[in-house]
Amino acid sequence: MPKFPFKSALSLLSAALLSACSLVKYQPLAGIDTVNLQRGYRFETSQLQRNNEDDTLIVLMFSGGGTRAAALGYGVLEQLHKQQITIGGKKQSLMSNVDVVVGVSGGSVLAAYFALKGEETIPLFYKRFLHQNFQRQVVKQAFSMSNLPRLASPEYGRGDLLQEQFENYLFG
Repeated sequence: MPKFPFKSALSLLSAALLSACSLVKYQPLAGIDTVNLQRGYRFETSQLQRNNEDDTLIVLMFSGGGTRAAALGYGVLEQLHKQQITIGGKKQSLMSNVDVVVGVSGGSVLAAYFALKGEETIPLFYKRFLHQNFQRQVVKQAFSMSNLPRLASPEYGRGDLLQEQFENYLFG
């Protein structure tokens, strides 16, 4: 019986695996082709729809800097939640009166979560984001054999892995 060298078998197996990667094509979602200025959220139209009793305008801007920026912004939100004010005869927290929130990088994660969840951000964001180690999760996903075909695609990258983690653990 002829001997089949180990190196030849390994080379053949490697070639088969690499050729399988070329068969998988990542199909990203289509981007936005046009923007309709008459639909969706617009700051100008929101100002026209504001309650006349509320004469305050609170704008929050969260800086970038990854998880540290989100943690700093979260601390600001905690303090705004504790601070009570009276507007229109009603006692409310400053946090419940935020009109506009924007963010960059790590701060944008908190800004998006706050825009979606409002005052529920305080108990939930700590558990779902600040207490998690998303970097470790993304690294584990990047080195997972099940993600190898997707990561071999030029249209797919670690940002897509992070997006999946955010969808699964943070935004639902």
